[in-house]
Amino acid sequence: MTRRIRNLVPAFTFATGALLTQTALASAPQDTVHLSGIPYGADGAYFHSGDFYNDMPVYTLDHIGYTWSLYQRSNGRWYVDFDEPGEDWSGTVAIGPNADFPWQGDWDHSTDAASPVDSIVIGGAAYSSYTTGVYTWDGTVYNGKPVFQRQGGGVTWSVYQRSNGRWYLDFNDVSEDWDGTVEIGPDAISPTQGEWDDANVLVVDSLTRPLPLRGRYDFGTFAGGTDCRDIDFAAPFDGDDVNIQVSLDHANGPGSHDAMTVWVEGVDRHGARICARETSNFDGSHDANVSISYLAYRPGATLDGDRGRFEDSDGFTGTGNHCNTIAFDQSFAVKPIVQATVTHPDTFTGNNEAITVWLEEVTTSAFKVCVRETANMSAGHPAYSIDWIAHEPGSWPFYGADEGRVESVPAFSGTTCRAYGFTTAFTDVPQVFVTADHRDAGGNHDATTVWLEDVRVDGFTACVRELANPGNPGSNSAGSHDNSLKLAWTAVGNR
Repeated sequence: MTRRIRNLVPAFTFATGALLTQTALASAPQDTVHLSGIPYGADGAYFHSGDFYNDMPVYTLDHIGYTWSLYQRSNGRWYVDFDEPGEDWSGTVAIGPNADFPWQGDWDHSTDAASPVDSIVIGGAAYSSYTTGVYTWDGTVYNGKPVFQRQGGGVTWSVYQRSNGRWYLDFNDVSEDWDGTVEIGPDAISPTQGEWDDANVLVVDSLTRPLPLRGRYDFGTFAGGTDCRDIDFAAPFDGDDVNIQVSLDHANGPGSHDAMTVWVEGVDRHGARICARETSNFDGSHDANVSISYLAYRPGATLDGDRGRFEDSDGFTGTGNHCNTIAFDQSFAVKPIVQATVTHPDTFTGNNEAITVWLEEVTTSAFKVCVRETANMSAGHPAYSIDWIAHEPGSWPFYGADEGRVESVPAFSGTTCRAYGFTTAFTDVPQVFVTADHRDAGGNHDATTVWLEDVRVDGFTACVRELANPGNPGSNSAGSHDNSLKLAWTAVGNR
Protein backbone atom coordinates (compact mmCIF):
# COMPACT_ATOMS: atom_id res chain seq x y z
CA MET A 1 0.00 0.00 0.00
CA THR A 2 1.30 3.46 -0.85
CA ARG A 3 1.16 6.35 1.55
CA ARG A 4 -1.87 8.62 1.41
CA ILE A 5 -0.39 12.05 2.10
CA ARG A 6 -2.20 15.28 1.39
CA ASN A 7 -0.88 18.83 1.27
CA LEU A 8 -0.56 20.65 4.57
CA VAL A 9 -3.50 23.07 4.40
CA PRO A 10 -5.93 23.80 7.20
CA ALA A 11 -8.55 21.10 7.31
CA PHE A 12 -10.56 20.10 10.35
CA THR A 13 -12.76 17.10 9.71
CA PHE A 14 -14.46 15.95 12.88
CA ALA A 15 -15.23 12.35 13.62
CA THR A 16 -18.79 11.27 13.01
CA GLY A 17 -18.61 7.58 13.95
CA ALA A 18 -16.58 7.67 17.16
CA LEU A 19 -16.72 10.53 19.62
CA LEU A 20 -13.72 12.04 21.35
CA THR A 21 -14.15 11.64 25.09
CA GLN A 22 -12.26 13.27 27.95
CA THR A 23 -10.78 10.77 30.39
CA ALA A 24 -8.13 11.04 33.10
CA LEU A 25 -4.57 10.69 31.83
CA ALA A 26 -3.93 7.82 34.22
CA SER A 27 -6.45 5.72 32.29
CA ALA A 28 -4.12 5.47 29.30
CA PRO A 29 -2.04 2.29 29.24
CA GLN A 30 0.93 4.31 27.94
CA ASP A 31 1.44 8.04 28.48
CA THR A 32 3.96 8.50 25.65
CA VAL A 33 4.61 6.90 22.25
CA HIS A 34 7.78 7.66 20.28
CA LEU A 35 7.47 7.76 16.48
CA SER A 36 10.07 7.92 13.71
CA GLY A 37 9.88 8.15 9.93
CA ILE A 38 6.69 10.24 9.88
CA PRO A 39 6.42 12.63 6.90
CA TYR A 40 7.04 16.35 7.27
CA GLY A 41 9.40 15.68 10.17
CA ALA A 42 6.57 14.89 12.57
CA ASP A 43 8.76 12.52 14.57
CA GLY A 44 9.22 12.48 18.30
CA ALA A 45 7.28 11.93 21.50
CA TYR A 46 3.49 11.87 21.15
CA PHE A 47 1.84 12.46 24.53
CA HIS A 48 -1.55 11.24 25.64
CA SER A 49 -3.85 14.24 25.32
CA GLY A 50 -6.42 12.98 27.80
CA ASP A 51 -8.79 12.24 24.91
CA PHE A 52 -9.92 8.83 23.67
CA TYR A 53 -11.17 7.78 20.23
CA ASN A 54 -12.76 4.37 19.65
CA ASP A 55 -12.09 3.85 23.37
CA MET A 56 -8.33 4.07 22.72
CA PRO A 57 -6.02 6.93 23.78
CA VAL A 58 -5.22 9.78 21.42
CA TYR A 59 -1.56 10.88 21.42
CA THR A 60 -0.61 14.30 20.06
CA LEU A 61 2.45 16.26 18.94
CA ASP A 62 2.58 20.00 18.25
CA HIS A 63 4.62 20.48 15.07
CA ILE A 64 4.91 23.30 12.46
CA GLY A 65 1.70 24.91 13.59
CA TYR A 66 -0.45 21.77 13.61
CA THR A 67 -1.53 19.27 16.22
CA TRP A 68 -0.56 15.85 14.91
CA SER A 69 -2.54 12.93 16.31
CA LEU A 70 -1.78 9.25 16.72
CA TYR A 71 -4.97 7.24 17.20
CA GLN A 72 -6.76 4.01 16.35
CA ARG A 73 -9.61 4.00 13.83
CA SER A 74 -12.56 1.63 13.83
CA ASN A 75 -10.70 -0.83 11.55
CA GLY A 76 -8.23 -1.44 14.39
CA ARG A 77 -5.27 0.24 12.69
CA TRP A 78 -3.25 3.16 14.05
CA TYR A 79 -2.89 6.39 12.07
CA VAL A 80 -0.94 9.62 12.19
CA ASP A 81 -3.12 12.53 11.16
CA PHE A 82 -2.68 16.31 11.20
CA ASP A 83 -6.42 16.89 11.15
CA GLU A 84 -8.76 16.01 13.98
CA PRO A 85 -9.13 12.25 14.66
CA GLY A 86 -11.72 10.73 12.35
CA GLU A 87 -12.50 7.92 9.94
CA ASP A 88 -11.80 9.89 6.74
CA TRP A 89 -8.44 10.17 5.01
CA SER A 90 -8.10 13.92 5.32
CA GLY A 91 -4.75 14.70 6.96
CA THR A 92 -3.55 11.08 7.04
CA VAL A 93 0.24 10.76 6.67
CA ALA A 94 1.17 7.36 8.12
CA ILE A 95 -0.53 4.02 8.73
CA GLY A 96 0.35 1.69 11.58
CA PRO A 97 -0.49 -1.88 12.57
CA ASN A 98 -3.81 -3.46 13.46
CA ALA A 99 -2.87 -4.01 17.08
CA ASP A 100 -3.66 -2.99 20.62
CA PHE A 101 -0.70 -0.63 20.63
CA PRO A 102 1.06 1.19 17.77
CA TRP A 103 4.40 -0.52 18.47
CA GLN A 104 2.97 -4.05 18.29
CA GLY A 105 3.42 -4.56 14.57
CA ASP A 106 4.86 -3.22 11.35
CA TRP A 107 3.88 0.11 9.84
CA ASP A 108 3.01 0.31 6.16
CA HIS A 109 6.20 2.16 5.29
CA SER A 110 9.48 0.44 6.14
CA THR A 111 11.03 3.59 7.59
CA ASP A 112 8.16 4.17 10.03
CA ALA A 113 8.27 2.75 13.53
CA ALA A 114 6.78 3.25 16.99
CA SER A 115 8.19 2.50 20.40
CA PRO A 116 6.91 2.90 23.97
CA VAL A 117 10.40 4.13 25.00
CA ASP A 118 13.12 6.15 23.30
CA SER A 119 15.94 4.61 25.31
CA ILE A 120 16.81 1.40 27.13
CA VAL A 121 19.43 0.43 29.69
CA ILE A 122 21.59 -2.70 29.46
CA GLY A 123 23.65 -4.28 32.20
CA GLY A 124 25.53 -7.56 32.50
CA ALA A 125 26.40 -8.00 28.84
CA ALA A 126 29.85 -9.05 27.66
CA TYR A 127 32.48 -6.29 27.62
CA SER A 128 30.52 -4.68 30.45
CA SER A 129 32.78 -1.63 30.79
CA TYR A 130 31.70 -0.66 27.26
CA THR A 131 28.21 -2.15 26.95
CA THR A 132 26.65 -1.10 30.26
CA GLY A 133 24.55 2.05 30.02
CA VAL A 134 21.86 3.86 28.10
CA TYR A 135 21.07 3.00 24.46
CA THR A 136 19.15 5.73 22.64
CA TRP A 137 16.85 5.52 19.64
CA ASP A 138 17.94 8.19 17.17
CA GLY A 139 15.17 7.38 14.67
CA THR A 140 17.00 4.60 12.83
CA VAL A 141 14.73 1.68 11.89
CA TYR A 142 15.61 -1.90 10.96
CA ASN A 143 13.02 -4.58 10.17
CA GLY A 144 10.36 -2.09 11.20
CA LYS A 145 11.73 -1.75 14.76
CA PRO A 146 13.85 0.89 16.50
CA VAL A 147 17.62 0.62 16.61
CA PHE A 148 19.01 1.61 20.03
CA GLN A 149 22.66 2.66 20.13
CA ARG A 150 25.46 3.86 22.42
CA GLN A 151 29.17 4.61 22.09
CA GLY A 152 31.71 2.60 24.10
CA GLY A 153 35.34 1.60 23.64
CA GLY A 154 35.58 3.48 20.36
CA VAL A 155 32.77 1.58 18.63
CA THR A 156 29.01 1.90 18.21
CA TRP A 157 27.00 -0.76 20.06
CA SER A 158 23.55 -1.44 18.61
CA VAL A 159 20.48 -3.26 19.90
CA TYR A 160 18.11 -4.18 17.08
CA GLN A 161 15.71 -6.85 15.83
CA ARG A 162 16.74 -9.15 13.00
CA SER A 163 14.38 -10.77 10.52
CA ASN A 164 13.98 -13.86 12.75
CA GLY A 165 12.24 -11.66 15.32
CA ARG A 166 15.02 -11.83 17.93
CA TRP A 167 16.90 -8.86 19.36
CA TYR A 168 20.70 -8.66 19.20
CA LEU A 169 23.51 -6.64 20.76
CA ASP A 170 26.09 -6.01 18.04
CA PHE A 171 29.15 -3.79 17.55
CA ASN A 172 29.28 -4.07 13.75
CA ASP A 173 26.89 -2.67 11.18
CA VAL A 174 23.18 -3.28 11.77
CA SER A 175 22.49 -6.32 9.59
CA GLU A 176 21.65 -10.03 9.52
CA ASP A 177 25.36 -10.95 9.73
CA TRP A 178 26.79 -12.63 12.82
CA ASP A 179 29.95 -10.53 12.73
CA GLY A 180 30.03 -8.40 15.84
CA THR A 181 27.20 -10.24 17.60
CA VAL A 182 27.72 -10.15 21.37
CA GLU A 183 24.38 -11.12 22.95
CA ILE A 184 21.09 -12.63 21.72
CA GLY A 185 17.75 -11.43 23.05
CA PRO A 186 14.13 -12.53 23.01
CA ASP A 187 11.74 -12.98 20.10
CA ALA A 188 9.49 -10.17 21.29
CA ILE A 189 8.06 -6.77 20.45
CA SER A 190 10.69 -5.04 22.59
CA PRO A 191 14.19 -6.01 23.83
CA THR A 192 12.88 -5.45 27.37
CA GLN A 193 10.21 -8.16 27.01
CA GLY A 194 11.60 -11.62 27.66
CA GLU A 195 14.85 -13.23 28.73
CA TRP A 196 18.13 -12.96 26.87
CA ASP A 197 20.14 -16.11 26.12
CA ASP A 198 22.85 -14.94 28.50
CA ALA A 199 21.33 -15.02 31.99
CA ASN A 200 23.72 -12.23 33.05
CA VAL A 201 21.98 -9.71 30.79
CA LEU A 202 19.25 -7.42 32.07
CA VAL A 203 17.53 -4.97 29.71
CA VAL A 204 15.01 -2.43 30.98
CA ASP A 205 13.52 0.78 29.70
CA SER A 206 15.31 3.87 30.99
CA LEU A 207 12.21 5.13 32.82
CA THR A 208 12.00 2.24 35.28
CA ARG A 209 15.74 1.53 35.72
CA PRO A 210 15.61 -1.14 38.44
CA LEU A 211 19.16 -2.31 37.79
CA PRO A 212 22.23 -1.22 39.75
CA LEU A 213 25.24 0.16 37.92
CA ARG A 214 28.78 -1.03 38.47
CA GLY A 215 32.11 0.06 37.11
CA ARG A 216 35.78 0.73 37.75
CA TYR A 217 37.44 4.14 37.78
CA ASP A 218 41.23 4.40 37.28
CA PHE A 219 42.32 6.80 39.97
CA GLY A 220 45.85 7.45 38.78
CA THR A 221 48.82 8.97 40.61
CA PHE A 222 48.43 11.35 43.50
CA ALA A 223 51.20 13.20 45.30
CA GLY A 224 49.97 12.86 48.87
CA GLY A 225 47.22 13.72 51.30
CA THR A 226 43.59 13.28 50.35
CA ASP A 227 42.72 13.00 46.68
CA CYS A 228 39.10 13.09 45.46
CA ARG A 229 37.76 12.39 41.99
CA ASP A 230 34.33 12.92 40.44
CA ILE A 231 33.06 9.89 38.52
CA ASP A 232 30.05 9.74 36.21
CA PHE A 233 27.77 6.72 36.15
CA ALA A 234 27.23 5.00 32.80
CA ALA A 235 23.61 6.13 32.95
CA PRO A 236 21.90 8.65 35.25
CA PHE A 237 19.41 7.31 37.77
CA ASP A 238 15.84 8.64 37.90
CA GLY A 239 16.29 10.03 41.42
CA ASP A 240 19.01 11.32 43.73
CA ASP A 241 18.51 8.81 46.58
CA VAL A 242 21.38 6.66 45.33
CA ASN A 243 23.38 4.27 47.52
CA ILE A 244 26.89 3.17 46.68
CA GLN A 245 29.54 0.60 47.56
CA VAL A 246 33.20 1.27 46.74
CA SER A 247 36.39 -0.76 47.00
CA LEU A 248 40.09 -0.02 46.41
CA ASP A 249 41.94 -2.28 44.01
CA HIS A 250 45.06 -2.31 41.87
CA ALA A 251 43.58 -4.19 38.93
CA ASN A 252 45.95 -2.39 36.56
CA GLY A 253 49.16 -3.19 38.45
CA PRO A 254 49.67 -6.19 40.72
CA GLY A 255 52.33 -5.95 43.37
CA SER A 256 52.72 -4.57 46.88
CA HIS A 257 51.26 -1.14 47.58
CA ASP A 258 50.91 1.10 50.61
CA ALA A 259 47.80 0.84 52.77
CA MET A 260 44.93 3.11 51.77
CA THR A 261 41.41 3.92 52.81
CA VAL A 262 38.51 5.08 50.66
CA TRP A 263 35.24 6.90 51.31
CA VAL A 264 32.52 8.74 49.35
CA GLU A 265 32.01 12.49 49.61
CA GLY A 266 28.81 12.84 47.61
CA VAL A 267 26.51 10.73 45.45
CA ASP A 268 23.47 11.58 43.34
CA ARG A 269 21.74 10.42 40.17
CA HIS A 270 24.66 11.39 37.93
CA GLY A 271 27.72 10.14 39.79
CA ALA A 272 29.80 10.27 42.93
CA ARG A 273 32.78 12.02 44.45
CA ILE A 274 35.18 9.37 45.74
CA CYS A 275 38.18 10.10 47.95
CA ALA A 276 41.27 8.06 48.83
CA ARG A 277 44.23 8.55 51.15
CA GLU A 278 47.17 6.52 52.28
CA THR A 279 47.20 5.77 55.99
CA SER A 280 49.80 7.59 58.09
CA ASN A 281 51.97 4.46 58.18
CA PHE A 282 53.23 5.69 54.79
CA ASP A 283 54.43 8.78 52.90
CA GLY A 284 51.03 9.63 51.39
CA SER A 285 51.91 9.47 47.69
CA HIS A 286 50.66 6.65 45.47
CA ASP A 287 51.49 5.34 42.01
CA ALA A 288 49.16 5.18 39.03
CA ASN A 289 47.88 1.65 39.57
CA VAL A 290 45.04 2.31 41.99
CA SER A 291 41.43 1.88 40.80
CA ILE A 292 38.08 2.30 42.50
CA SER A 293 35.35 -0.28 41.91
CA TYR A 294 31.83 0.92 42.55
CA LEU A 295 28.30 -0.45 42.72
CA ALA A 296 25.53 2.18 42.69
CA TYR A 297 21.86 1.40 43.23
CA ARG A 298 18.53 2.90 44.31
CA PRO A 299 15.80 1.59 46.60
CA GLY A 300 13.88 -1.09 44.71
CA ALA A 301 16.90 -2.21 42.70
CA THR A 302 17.07 -5.84 41.63
CA LEU A 303 19.13 -7.02 44.59
CA ASP A 304 18.19 -9.95 46.78
CA GLY A 305 18.93 -9.76 50.49
CA ASP A 306 18.84 -6.45 52.35
CA ARG A 307 20.28 -2.97 51.98
CA GLY A 308 20.09 0.36 53.71
CA ARG A 309 21.74 3.57 54.82
CA PHE A 310 22.61 4.29 58.45
CA GLU A 311 22.90 8.02 59.16
CA ASP A 312 24.93 9.40 62.06
CA SER A 313 23.62 12.97 61.94
CA ASP A 314 25.78 14.14 64.86
CA GLY A 315 29.09 12.63 63.82
CA PHE A 316 31.57 12.12 66.64
CA THR A 317 34.32 13.85 68.59
CA GLY A 318 37.43 12.50 70.24
CA THR A 319 39.70 9.60 69.49
CA GLY A 320 38.80 5.94 69.51
CA ASN A 321 36.36 3.70 67.71
CA HIS A 322 32.78 4.77 67.09
CA CYS A 323 30.35 1.88 66.63
CA ASN A 324 26.61 1.55 66.03
CA THR A 325 24.34 -1.49 65.77
CA ILE A 326 22.16 -1.78 62.66
CA ALA A 327 19.22 -4.17 62.48
CA PHE A 328 18.40 -5.92 59.23
CA ASP A 329 14.92 -5.48 57.80
CA GLN A 330 14.70 -9.26 57.45
CA SER A 331 15.99 -12.31 59.28
CA PHE A 332 18.59 -14.33 57.40
CA ALA A 333 18.86 -18.13 57.58
CA VAL A 334 22.63 -17.83 58.06
CA LYS A 335 24.93 -14.94 58.94
CA PRO A 336 25.02 -12.89 55.73
CA ILE A 337 27.88 -11.30 53.85
CA VAL A 338 27.79 -7.56 54.61
CA GLN A 339 29.50 -4.85 52.58
CA ALA A 340 29.78 -1.35 54.05
CA THR A 341 30.97 2.02 52.71
CA VAL A 342 31.34 5.38 54.45
CA THR A 343 29.40 8.06 52.58
CA HIS A 344 28.63 11.75 52.96
CA PRO A 345 25.78 11.80 50.44
CA ASP A 346 25.28 15.56 50.10
CA THR A 347 28.79 17.03 50.48
CA PHE A 348 30.10 17.43 46.95
CA THR A 349 31.66 20.80 47.83
CA GLY A 350 34.24 19.75 50.42
CA ASN A 351 36.54 16.93 51.45
CA ASN A 352 35.90 15.25 54.78
CA GLU A 353 38.72 13.73 56.76
CA ALA A 354 40.00 10.24 55.98
CA ILE A 355 38.06 7.50 57.72
CA THR A 356 37.91 3.71 57.65
CA VAL A 357 35.08 1.26 58.34
CA TRP A 358 34.87 -2.30 59.63
CA LEU A 359 32.26 -4.70 61.06
CA GLU A 360 31.82 -6.50 64.36
CA GLU A 361 29.25 -8.94 65.76
CA VAL A 362 27.40 -9.93 62.58
CA THR A 363 24.33 -12.06 63.31
CA THR A 364 21.31 -13.21 61.31
CA SER A 365 19.34 -10.16 62.48
CA ALA A 366 21.85 -7.29 62.94
CA PHE A 367 25.47 -6.16 62.72
CA LYS A 368 27.70 -3.59 64.36
CA VAL A 369 29.53 -1.11 62.13
CA CYS A 370 32.55 0.85 63.39
CA VAL A 371 34.49 3.82 62.03
CA ARG A 372 37.68 5.63 62.99
CA GLU A 373 39.65 8.48 61.47
CA THR A 374 43.26 7.90 60.42
CA ALA A 375 46.14 9.19 62.58
CA ASN A 376 46.77 12.32 60.53
CA MET A 377 43.23 13.57 61.01
CA SER A 378 41.63 15.51 63.89
CA ALA A 379 39.80 12.43 65.25
CA GLY A 380 36.45 14.25 65.27
CA HIS A 381 34.15 13.80 62.29
CA PRO A 382 30.98 15.59 61.10
CA ALA A 383 27.77 13.85 60.09
CA TYR A 384 28.30 10.78 57.94
CA SER A 385 26.41 7.74 56.66
CA ILE A 386 27.06 4.05 56.13
CA ASP A 387 25.68 2.49 52.96
CA TRP A 388 25.41 -1.27 53.39
CA ILE A 389 24.27 -4.39 51.57
CA ALA A 390 23.70 -7.83 53.15
CA HIS A 391 23.11 -11.09 51.29
CA GLU A 392 23.54 -14.79 51.84
CA PRO A 393 26.25 -16.52 49.77
CA GLY A 394 24.96 -17.47 46.35
CA SER A 395 21.65 -15.62 46.65
CA TRP A 396 22.13 -12.22 45.10
CA PRO A 397 20.16 -12.04 41.83
CA PHE A 398 21.83 -9.27 39.93
CA TYR A 399 22.72 -8.55 36.36
CA GLY A 400 25.95 -10.47 36.01
CA ALA A 401 27.11 -13.46 38.00
CA ASP A 402 28.19 -13.05 41.60
CA GLU A 403 30.19 -14.92 44.18
CA GLY A 404 30.91 -14.17 47.83
CA ARG A 405 32.44 -15.70 50.94
CA VAL A 406 33.75 -14.84 54.39
CA GLU A 407 37.43 -15.74 54.81
CA SER A 408 39.49 -15.97 58.03
CA VAL A 409 42.76 -14.03 58.30
CA PRO A 410 45.52 -15.46 60.53
CA ALA A 411 47.12 -13.22 63.15
CA PHE A 412 49.47 -10.67 61.57
CA SER A 413 51.72 -7.65 62.09
CA GLY A 414 52.12 -4.81 59.62
CA THR A 415 50.63 -5.54 56.21
CA THR A 416 49.36 -9.01 55.36
CA CYS A 417 47.97 -10.11 52.00
CA ARG A 418 46.13 -13.28 51.02
CA ALA A 419 45.08 -14.62 47.62
CA TYR A 420 41.57 -15.92 46.95
CA GLY A 421 40.27 -17.77 43.92
CA PHE A 422 36.81 -17.71 42.36
CA THR A 423 34.94 -20.99 42.04
CA THR A 424 34.44 -20.28 38.33
CA ALA A 425 36.40 -17.73 36.32
CA PHE A 426 34.66 -14.59 35.07
CA THR A 427 34.85 -13.61 31.42
CA ASP A 428 36.15 -10.16 32.30
CA VAL A 429 37.64 -8.62 35.45
CA PRO A 430 34.81 -8.31 38.01
CA GLN A 431 34.17 -5.69 40.65
CA VAL A 432 35.19 -7.04 44.06
CA PHE A 433 33.96 -5.50 47.32
CA VAL A 434 35.70 -6.42 50.59
CA THR A 435 34.86 -5.41 54.17
CA ALA A 436 36.86 -6.16 57.35
CA ASP A 437 34.66 -8.25 59.65
CA HIS A 438 34.95 -9.55 63.26
CA ARG A 439 31.61 -11.34 63.25
CA ASP A 440 32.42 -14.10 65.75
CA ALA A 441 34.78 -12.48 68.27
CA GLY A 442 32.85 -9.92 70.30
CA GLY A 443 33.39 -6.20 69.86
CA ASN A 444 35.84 -3.31 70.09
CA HIS A 445 38.70 -4.49 67.87
CA ASP A 446 41.60 -2.49 66.51
CA ALA A 447 40.80 -0.37 63.45
CA THR A 448 41.84 -1.89 60.12
CA THR A 449 41.74 -0.87 56.50
CA VAL A 450 41.39 -3.20 53.49
CA TRP A 451 42.52 -2.88 49.88
CA LEU A 452 43.06 -5.19 46.91
CA GLU A 453 46.37 -5.73 45.18
CA ASP A 454 45.37 -7.75 42.18
CA VAL A 455 41.96 -8.44 40.66
CA ARG A 456 41.81 -11.00 37.85
CA VAL A 457 39.16 -13.09 36.12
CA ASP A 458 40.06 -16.06 38.33
CA GLY A 459 40.66 -14.39 41.71
CA PHE A 460 42.13 -11.51 43.69
CA THR A 461 44.56 -10.64 46.47
CA ALA A 462 43.26 -8.78 49.54
CA CYS A 463 45.52 -6.89 51.97
CA VAL A 464 44.84 -5.53 55.47
CA ARG A 465 46.69 -3.31 57.91
CA GLU A 466 45.90 -1.65 61.21
CA LEU A 467 45.79 2.13 61.34
CA ALA A 468 48.80 3.90 62.81
CA ASN A 469 46.89 5.27 65.83
CA PRO A 470 48.32 3.95 69.10
CA GLY A 471 45.79 3.17 71.78
CA ASN A 472 43.68 0.30 72.99
CA PRO A 473 41.74 -0.31 70.87
CA GLY A 474 42.65 1.54 67.70
CA SER A 475 46.00 0.06 66.95
CA ASN A 476 48.95 -1.02 69.03
CA SER A 477 52.55 0.03 68.71
CA ALA A 478 53.46 -3.02 66.63
CA GLY A 479 50.35 -2.88 64.45
CA SER A 480 49.68 -6.52 65.20
CA HIS A 481 46.24 -8.10 65.02
CA ASP A 482 44.94 -11.37 66.45
CA ASN A 483 43.21 -14.06 64.41
CA SER A 484 39.70 -12.66 64.97
CA LEU A 485 39.67 -10.79 61.65
CA LYS A 486 37.72 -12.06 58.66
CA LEU A 487 37.21 -10.63 55.20
CA ALA A 488 33.68 -10.56 53.79
CA TRP A 489 33.80 -10.21 50.02
CA THR A 490 31.47 -10.15 47.02
CA ALA A 491 32.55 -10.30 43.38
CA VAL A 492 30.16 -9.17 40.65
CA GLY A 493 30.93 -9.70 36.96
CA ASN A 494 30.11 -11.68 33.83
CA ARG A 495 30.52 -15.41 33.31
